[in-house]
This record gives sequence, C-alpha cells and structure tokens, in this order.
Amino acid sequence: MRSAPRAEGALLLSAKRRGAGTVIADLRQSGPMKALFPQVRGDALQAVFLNAAGGLTGGDKMQIDISTALGAHIVVASQAAERAYRAQPGQIAQVTVTLDARSGGRIDWLPQETILF
Repeated sequence: MRSAPRAEGALLLSAKRRGAGTVIADLRQSGPMKALFPQVRGDALQAVFLNAAGGLTGGDKMQIDISTALGAHIVVASQAAERAYRAQPGQIAQVTVTLDARSGGRIDWLPQETILF
C-alpha cells in the first residue's frame, strides 16, 4: 500500500528594530506555510501565518521559527483555527514552534484553536 503525499513546510521570520518601529529582518517560507503582513499602525510588526495545505494529518511536518533582535516587537497570529484530521495508525503530524525574543524584545504569540476531525 502506497502512502499518500504529505505536506512539509516552514516559516522562519525574524524582526529587528528600525527607528521607533519593528521591521522584517529575514523571512523564509516553504511548502504550505505562509506569512501575511497586514497594514496596521503601531510600533510592532504584525504577522499572520497560515497553513495553505488546509489542515494537518499523519506524516505532515510544519516548522515555525519566530525571533526578534534587541528591542524589536512582533505580534504573530494564525489566520484561522488549524484543522487536524484522522491519520492512519502509527502516523502523526508534527508542528514545531520556536520563539526567541532577544534582550528587550517581545513576541506576542496568538494562535487560534485546533479543531479535530
């Protein structure tokens, strides 16, 4: 029995201070992991992440790495609730999240809930 193709994606986002605000220092996106940057007022960088694969199932691997440089502030939210679907026995989905705020930096992490199907 052949296994179905699985989704693998990564979002690596770092922010740095520029003047009174925070801007993107580095951005890497692969697979279904994407970031959007809404136009908002304020000193913090606003980022919205999404999984364009439409959910998670056995064998999927997603990685999210968010970091700030000295004094930077980033607000990261998910676009919508993540869906997790039933998988075959022995298969698991893996989501790894790493948040790294340097001295004086701040990360507001605001993911929405996970819905199990």
